[in-house]
Amino acid sequence: MTPKARKNQLLVHPLDDEMVVYDRTQKRAHRLNVAVSRVWSLLDGERSMNEIAGELEMDESVVALVVDDLANAQLLETSEPLSVSRRSALRRVAGAAAVGVLLPVVTSIPAPLAAMAKSGNANGNSNGNSNGNSNGKSNGKSNGNS
Repeated sequence: MTPKARKNQLLVHPLDDEMVVYDRTQKRAHRLNVAVSRVWSLLDGERSMNEIAGELEMDESVVALVVDDLANAQLLETSEPLSVSRRSALRRVAGAAAVGVLLPVVTSIPAPLAAMAKSGNANGNSNGNSNGNSNGKSNGKSNGNS
C-alpha cells in the first residue's frame, strides 16, 4: 500500500516538530504529534509504508498505526482504514517508547463556529452581556455591593 496524504481543503501549520491541520470540509482541527507529522509528510502516494518506516527508522507497525489513524481522521486521499491490530502495534510501540520513541497521536477537535470565535464566548452571543439578557439592559437587580 502506498498511502497519500490529502492536501485538498486542508490548511497545514507547522508548530515546532508537530503540525496543526485544519480540514475545511469537516471543520475540524487535527494536531499531529512529532511521530505522525514525520510520517504524514512522507505520504506521497509513491512510497510504501515499509519504505517510510525504513526512512524514518520506525517499526512498520508504528507507520501502519499512524496511517490507520490518519485514514480515520480523513487526512488521506483514500480513507480506507487498515486492518491494523492496535493492541499488537501498541505493544510494539510501548517497547520502543521505553527507549524514547514517541507514541503516534492524532488529536482531532471540532472547530468553533465563526460566531463563537468572534464573540469569545462559548454560546456564540456577541452582545458582550454575561447575564444572559440579550437586550443589553440591566435586570435591575443589585448584589448589594454598590
